[in-house]
Amino acid sequence: MNNKKLKLPGSPGGKADAGFTMIELMVGSLIAIVMMMMVTAIYSHTVWRQRDLAGGSDAQKTASVTLLQMSNSLKQAGNMLGPSPEVWGCKLEASKGGATVLPLAGILAAPFDSLPQTLRLVPAIIKAGVVGSDKRESDIILTMLSDTGAIGLPLKLLAKPNGRALAFTNSNGLLANDLLLAVQNDNGVCSITQVDAGYTLSYSGGKLNETPKQVMAGGDYAGLAALSTLKANDAIYGLGALPRFSALGVNAASGTLESYDLLQMHGINKPTPIAENVFLIKALYGIDTDGDGGVDRWGSPRDAGWQFNDLHANTNAARGKLAKIKAIR
Repeated sequence: MNNKKLKLPGSPGGKADAGFTMIELMVGSLIAIVMMMMVTAIYSHTVWRQRDLAGGSDAQKTASVTLLQMSNSLKQAGNMLGPSPEVWGCKLEASKGGATVLPLAGILAAPFDSLPQTLRLVPAIIKAGVVGSDKRESDIILTMLSDTGAIGLPLKLLAKPNGRALAFTNSNGLLANDLLLAVQNDNGVCSITQVDAGYTLSYSGGKLNETPKQVMAGGDYAGLAALSTLKANDAIYGLGALPRFSALGVNAASGTLESYDLLQMHGINKPTPIAENVFLIKALYGIDTDGDGGVDRWGSPRDAGWQFNDLHANTNAARGKLAKIKAIR
């Protein structure tokens, strides 16, 4: 290789040669390339680190929102449902647009495929998932609550319904399109019906007049066949416009937390994903053992006497235990 000095432009011809040798240029280029590679690697690592942090932050936010939703449902479960513990365990019946909604028409899709087709009125209950050496399933949590604007007192029927007409002493608290829970005392059935859209309240002098003594059933959830089985002194509870009877569980195949609207209020007849990257839910009952209204111990839904079938029954024993559940975690 010719190792002559490369003259810089404008260098005097009579003086010593100035410039860089080819080897020096190659070494400098190599150093520059190495520096660029190092800077690129550091930048790439920084970008990926920022993405990891952002992803972790998003996951935490999603988890916080999801936990808040679950917490709110559990806190309200049964609180505004209306019926006293004496009617918990009644068989739920509902239809929408003439199609049966409850009991379930068939086995639901995962993760709710272990739920029975006949469901009963309960504030909150846990369906324990299978746990074994080769399987670890998430628990399913059922919660039932009325709309926050619903009334909490029963309305007694004055007589057997005349077609769609329900007769009460008064209809305080009911509004058009509200869903109603009709408790048939003699056969342990709770049927869903609905206030007709034409139901109106009248005002005069800026005050509400006496509420109508007759309320017409109508709408998607009218359930006229169920109305024919009601009779005088059966109780009707207002559930409000948007009651929430729902199941919550984890789809192990997709790693998503999913909910299922048992009443199909929004016309969706399948599990709905509400959060990603959720792999397992395990829940415990907070039990009041001494009747003071506080949680004295935490019990598993796998414990004898506290399993799903023990609580999900139309018996006094089941109702007594449901009344002792004060929290779920």
